[in-house]
Amino acid sequence: MDNFCPNCGKPLEPNSKFCPYCGQRLENELSINSGDSDVKLKSRQGIKKSGIIILFLLLFIVGAGAVGFYIYHNKQQNIAAVNKMPKKDLAGLSIVYAHNHYKNLAWDKTYNEALKGNMVVQRTKQIDINGATITAKGNSYIYVINNRVVFTTDKNKKNSDSKLVLSDGKRTLGQVNTIEAYNEIKKNNLKQLNKINRIRQVPAVPVRKLAIMAALSHAKSNDLEESIDLNLKDHSTDLYNGGEYYRLQLGADGGSATEFKIDGDMVTVKYLDLDKAADEADAPTKKIRIQLQDLLEEYYQTNEQKEYVDKLASKLTPDKSIR
Repeated sequence: MDNFCPNCGKPLEPNSKFCPYCGQRLENELSINSGDSDVKLKSRQGIKKSGIIILFLLLFIVGAGAVGFYIYHNKQQNIAAVNKMPKKDLAGLSIVYAHNHYKNLAWDKTYNEALKGNMVVQRTKQIDINGATITAKGNSYIYVINNRVVFTTDKNKKNSDSKLVLSDGKRTLGQVNTIEAYNEIKKNNLKQLNKINRIRQVPAVPVRKLAIMAALSHAKSNDLEESIDLNLKDHSTDLYNGGEYYRLQLGADGGSATEFKIDGDMVTVKYLDLDKAADEADAPTKKIRIQLQDLLEEYYQTNEQKEYVDKLASKLTPDKSIR
């Protein structure tokens, strides 16, 4: 590194005490080459700028991650909320969505009635309404609201995977995925939806009736009635309290058993799936979880269904722990 005289600027020999050109005293007054100084200054500035850029990148990544997590978490919450709804509660979702999207007197009148607590929902496969006959196809069911408007959805799919097809009987207004409808209503009309879907008291269902409906969820009704009649004839106990699960035993083998339990508004049913095995030993255990309200709608809604379930339930012989 070269030294220069601070007075005249000419180059100096190392360790010089006086400038040989102008006589300037040089102790503690040497000037450093300005070129090296510029390089060091620029280097420091570059490091500082790089640090700021890296900091901003880190903040951006953290912020983007937080936003992404919030969006994912919110989406999962909405899916869970929709899937917990009994099929009948999709009526409220349909009513609010239709009110927001379609100018239709039938749906608007139903909306106003539902806000006042007047809402009756019936499920069927076919109905004559407003001069038209509507028939549900495949696994779909028709839900009739206040005997005026209808929505159709697939009974075997999760709510989050289903579409709501909305109609006033005369024409189909449109269709929407349940999650899409719920996301929209949650942002703008959640108060109205909650008011319409007010808490419903799920009726207490006697164990005997629940046993019949649990068995009907996977067994043919004719086979079920025949097995119950045989047990009744032999005076055999066929309904047991196994602790966590109740067990309806309609034969000597495991394939004749239906286990079930109720937890809040959910019913869990277990049985051996004999259709997927060569014999009972290889049969896998199948488990079904279903809303109690949906189970009642499936097997205990019409007068005919109620009479049938009540008749079979009365023939069961429970153990002493079951009243």
